Amino acid sequence: MTSCLVININLFNILNCMAHHDYLKAVLIVPRTRATRFNGKLLQLVNAHRLTLPTLAAHTPFEGVSLKVIDENVEDMLTPETISTSADIIGISAMTPEALRAYEIGDMYRKLGIKVVLGGIHPTVLPEEALQHADIVVRGPGGSAWTQILDDFRRGQLKKVYDGYSMQTHMVPLQTEERQLVTSKSVYSIATVQTSEGCPRRCNFCSVKLLHPDFVRYDLEDVIKDIGSIEGGYLIFVDDNLWANKPYAKELFRRMRGLGKTWISQAPITIALDDELLSLAAQSGCRGVYIGIDSIIEESLRSANKKGIDVTKIPEYIRRIQNRGIFVEAGVIFGFDNEDASVFERTLEVYDKTSVDSLNFHILTPYPSTELRRILEKEGRILHNEWDKYDTRHAVFKPVKMSPEQLQEGYEWAWKQSFSLGMIGKRVLRSGHPIYSAIFQLAGMLDHASILEEDGLVSRAVSRFVDKHLKEAPLTARDRNNVQLYCQEMSEPEGCGMPGSYFNEAHYNSRVWDHL
Repeated sequence: MTSCLVININLFNILNCMAHHDYLKAVLIVPRTRATRFNGKLLQLVNAHRLTLPTLAAHTPFEGVSLKVIDENVEDMLTPETISTSADIIGISAMTPEALRAYEIGDMYRKLGIKVVLGGIHPTVLPEEALQHADIVVRGPGGSAWTQILDDFRRGQLKKVYDGYSMQTHMVPLQTEERQLVTSKSVYSIATVQTSEGCPRRCNFCSVKLLHPDFVRYDLEDVIKDIGSIEGGYLIFVDDNLWANKPYAKELFRRMRGLGKTWISQAPITIALDDELLSLAAQSGCRGVYIGIDSIIEESLRSANKKGIDVTKIPEYIRRIQNRGIFVEAGVIFGFDNEDASVFERTLEVYDKTSVDSLNFHILTPYPSTELRRILEKEGRILHNEWDKYDTRHAVFKPVKMSPEQLQEGYEWAWKQSFSLGMIGKRVLRSGHPIYSAIFQLAGMLDHASILEEDGLVSRAVSRFVDKHLKEAPLTARDRNNVQLYCQEMSEPEGCGMPGSYFNEAHYNSRVWDHL
């Protein structure tokens, strides 16, 4: 027996004995954003993760592929000293505010001669820019393209650009094991579920239709199977519009009754007009919705191609939803052309007269290739392309009726006013869902701690709690596959049996992979 397999030898030394491998070592990465550099502990407290990593993992074959996933939003940021030097290929998914960090990571790996793949909405719309920091770019949905890239890598036939639009065939249902790749890195994990791609609406500031031009529903059987595989009772539907196809949504809600799930989602304010839809949602476990009302000014909504909303009825619509036992958080966007500096105070006055449970403020942001972006570029109103500030928290263009500085200051003022202790207490006390309301108020405070907390007391308390209670990562099917691939390479499959030998949950963690 090779000396590498003597029991009780340090695990890292054992794995370091491997000089080469016949299998493919792949790493999938979600970069950290400017915002999560400040609120990463919040994401570790309650990790409602994006589906990017689990989805790509579900498209990664087990046979001949050793896979590691890294979400910088809940893990330490990668550095030249900590990146894996033995990886064969790196996949990085980036939205616009993550693009600069994605490029930094890509450059680090490419200096080592490791192939880098960039995908996501930002590389999709700016592929030439992305190719300056990657060997390969995927345009459009990445799942099937990632599978093809791994196959092409083995055959030495990689292309520079892959068209994910033409390759995406069907949804690969996620399983608990795939979700554990990221959800294990938090104190409390809330599963994320998706039933569709795209959105039927055409808001001029939205980039969703650039990645998913068509609105496509997943097969209902696959969705129910996905939900049934989830351990735990809490879900977030990450669809841009779960409620758009009413017959589909109603049947989904009917079939979710009795599953014991509590869930929240985004929703249009118009769901208030369908009593049957609201009733079925509540019966299926819906306890909260985030509604992008966006503005209290109808002209602003019309300018953004948002139609069919009577802003005078917003208080009534909110109450109708709440009467079903469903919590309402309203999303507000500042910066539309017809809004002056009075809009911030006027908005808070309107919502103070409603029963809304929570508020979430954003700055209008001209993402690349959107209709809004084209308009502002034509008018010379774009301030810069510092992509990490394209996060709806920074003024990156010149408004018509106020200065960029007034927009930024008004946005921050609205957060501070709305999340003062007095306003938080008022909303919690009048809410029909005081526990949910308190949770959302805390989440809002933490998510914008850099604005709201001058002394950082709440953030430090959360940080201490997370450090004390952070879960140990369980051994997943992917982990076991990685080790088995190594053991097959060493021609000692018996010595690598799991559980049993030194390859057990007490010793195995994400760092071990770097030594394979």
